[in-house]
Amino acid sequence: MPVFWSLSFSLVFVFIEESSMKKKKIFLASSAELKADREQFEIFINRKNKELVDKEQFLDLIIWENFLDTISQTRLQDEYNKAIKGCDIFVMLFSDKVGQYTAEEFETAFGQLKKINKPRIFTYFKNDSIKIGDISLDNLKSLKDFQKKLKSLGHFQTEYRNIEGLREHFANQLEKLAGEERSNNESENRNDRVIADERPIPHHLPPPTKDENYPQNFLNLVIQEKTMPIPFHTVLGNQNHRGFLPQVERLETIQPGENPYVTGQALPGNSPVFFGREQILHEIASSLRRSQPACISLVGERRIGKSSLLNQLRETLSREERIITIYSNAQAWGPVTTEQFFHDLHQVISAVLPKSTDDEIWDYPTFRHFIEATAAGNYRFVFMVDEFEEMADNPEFDHFFFSNLRELGYDPVFAFGFLLFSRIPLQVLCRQCHKIKSSSFWNIFGFPHVLGLLQINEAEALVQTPCRRSLPIHPPVDSVEVFRGAGLHPAFIQLVMSDFWYAKEGNYTPDKDRIMAGLTAYFRDLWIYRTREEWQVLIRIASGDSVMDAPALLDLRQRGLITSDGNLFSPLFGKVIKELLPGKDLKKALKKIANGVEKSTDFFDQVVTIAEKFGRVRSAFLGTDAANHSENEES
Repeated sequence: MPVFWSLSFSLVFVFIEESSMKKKKIFLASSAELKADREQFEIFINRKNKELVDKEQFLDLIIWENFLDTISQTRLQDEYNKAIKGCDIFVMLFSDKVGQYTAEEFETAFGQLKKINKPRIFTYFKNDSIKIGDISLDNLKSLKDFQKKLKSLGHFQTEYRNIEGLREHFANQLEKLAGEERSNNESENRNDRVIADERPIPHHLPPPTKDENYPQNFLNLVIQEKTMPIPFHTVLGNQNHRGFLPQVERLETIQPGENPYVTGQALPGNSPVFFGREQILHEIASSLRRSQPACISLVGERRIGKSSLLNQLRETLSREERIITIYSNAQAWGPVTTEQFFHDLHQVISAVLPKSTDDEIWDYPTFRHFIEATAAGNYRFVFMVDEFEEMADNPEFDHFFFSNLRELGYDPVFAFGFLLFSRIPLQVLCRQCHKIKSSSFWNIFGFPHVLGLLQINEAEALVQTPCRRSLPIHPPVDSVEVFRGAGLHPAFIQLVMSDFWYAKEGNYTPDKDRIMAGLTAYFRDLWIYRTREEWQVLIRIASGDSVMDAPALLDLRQRGLITSDGNLFSPLFGKVIKELLPGKDLKKALKKIANGVEKSTDFFDQVVTIAEKFGRVRSAFLGTDAANHSENEES
């Protein structure tokens, strides 16, 4: 090898070593029943990485769902154990049992800890309404044996009741570990570091030019080290998957004595408390099953159930032969370049194909060729993105990036469809985001589906059926009382019913003041994230005025803030509106709106000021006049 190339290779390796992020590998172990907690933990780690990226640090989370189901010379569990030995931190979640493989993973981690003093081990026991009578003897024995083993090792579990408690405790532990590392680093002798050149090594790699002499594979290594993996989840559909089960079968999973209602997170696939949405679920699934999957956008308010619906759609498509479904929540992404996007997307698709490829793809033309060749083998693709606003806001994704996505969804040769979930319609995003508008990406989508309230029979079933199945000896809940606070809103019904369920199980009266206070906090959020036109319509309805011709009326009705007969979805929402108005007088507010542009503008200026006291107002949700008041706020 010539001396020049030898020196170049050495410099490149030194550069990678100096400029790469400091990684900590975390292995997360748990059994299947804690899948929801694992997913929430993964989102937490990805959000934590957003904070760490400026510090050149990265938490590399390893979970067993992300392992390829490839044939191992021994068994796949051995691959998990090998990964554990290379980790810095081992986190174990357990609840009503400790499975054979989870126990084996702990043994592997503890054995490695004794040998080389790592990984650090954290064991978390979810002590959330677990009833001994509902646990099988085998499960109970495995749990007690493991807890006894921990005690004998001098290692004690940390209890948590919900994902918030888990996140808070583990975040504190990360801070402590970071503090220990800082102390250790300060005591190290930095003069021992070997530097290949007297000149300072650049912190960032300059953009490659036509005259760049570094080999492309080394540049790719640098890019790989400097970016965080995108949390894509991919499934290749086939008839062996269970798919989306009928309501009767989903209800059979409700256990007596266990609270079935879900709060604070999306409903998992095949949730027994997923009610309604049959029409929209059928329409979207039918459009995505086609030989050329459709491009669909779904719009809805926060907590209206977009992510819950998406999880049921993922289950539905899992039985569709040769459909490759790729899902990701853009809110969990870190800084992402277009090169990394196509690289990671290629990797997760290739991983589920019978004959995966080891090719490295870092650009759209190569990715397009890969998709076209794969589609020619009669595969179809559905790319689902939750929180699409976050993806649209990425400064790295320019006009050309969205033009490329448009080509994928437009040309039938690629058999590639999109399902985008957002709070803002694509047309509105286009007005705010010129790169999407100029790329015509939104033109490949049909009319948006808007997720609103449940039908009365669906809401009634959500209140009564899960409660009756889990607490069969108690009388039915008064649905009217539930709807008075929650309306026909699925997430708010779940919140109220969760409290009602515990009260009925414990044979005490629900704390209605606490429930109303909790709902009020959510309703303030609904009020804050509105346009000026929407504020005007909601004030008129809350004051008893008939609204028939307002442009915003249809959108508010579709979004579930107004019922089909023109009332607010919840009487409590009207009280919140009054509370957040200047002077707290609906009649005077209505009069000011009717008295002309100047007075109404001044009035809405005051509305914005009050709203800002309860939460930051995002310009994306405000009209032009109101947006000026928040231009200095973070969006």
